[in-house]
Amino acid sequence: MEDRIDSIWNKDERQEIVDSYLTETRRNMFKVDEFTEWLEDKPDHPCYDRFFGSGDKEAARQYRMGLARQLISGLRIQVHIPPVEKVDISQLATAISYEAPAFISPMSRMCTGGGYVPYDPESE
Repeated sequence: MEDRIDSIWNKDERQEIVDSYLTETRRNMFKVDEFTEWLEDKPDHPCYDRFFGSGDKEAARQYRMGLARQLISGLRIQVHIPPVEKVDISQLATAISYEAPAFISPMSRMCTGGGYVPYDPESE
């Protein structure tokens, strides 16, 4: 996954990029569609590679993966653990129930690109 824009350019640098664009185009309003169309013909611009360097197919793939991340973000599954069988009635345990994320991104997979996997309560 690529870095966020605000981790590449700080607020002042981003403001300078926007101000430069507005000055050069003589616009008084920043419109994202106009900016990206303007940027498409500027391969030497500092933003060009970030916006166009990967090609349309890869950019579309990254966008769709972002949509998929939004789709699963915040989802929870409910896990029910049944009481232990064959126990003395005086020591009968009640069922344990807790919520966990439906999908997780294990730290162990970060060095190989990461990704989301279904949460498996049995692996905990």
